[in-house]
Amino acid sequence: MVLGRDKNSGYTIYLNSLLHTMTKEKSLFPLAPKHSREPGAQAARRLLQACRQLDRYTGLIAEFLLNLHDGIQFRVDTDKLCWYLDDRHFRDVLCVMRWRRFMTPCRFCEIFGDDGEAVMKDLTDRFETEPFRFVMRKT
Repeated sequence: MVLGRDKNSGYTIYLNSLLHTMTKEKSLFPLAPKHSREPGAQAARRLLQACRQLDRYTGLIAEFLLNLHDGIQFRVDTDKLCWYLDDRHFRDVLCVMRWRRFMTPCRFCEIFGDDGEAVMKDLTDRFETEPFRFVMRKT
């Protein structure tokens, strides 16, 4: 943090603090080198970062990300995504979906490199999410 003596020193302190926070947030979930410049991967990281804040809709974002990780075990209510997410997060969801549609197939967690499985496990634990279970009825 830089301290200045001029009349704009408060503004300088604010900008340096903001830059430090942004740098720290980017390092929380580093992307794998081959995905680091892709807009969809960057949007996925922003969504993952949003899940670290306590908001009433971050559970929806977590469901979406876990569904990308394992769509058989985790379900997402797309209607709720459409209705309840704010514009910024909804645009990121659409960006991730568009990117996943046209990318070379890979497991979603691979975009976070070697820590990808741990990132998804942390997300599962943070929201106390359990895999969707199918129950077969005897006929």
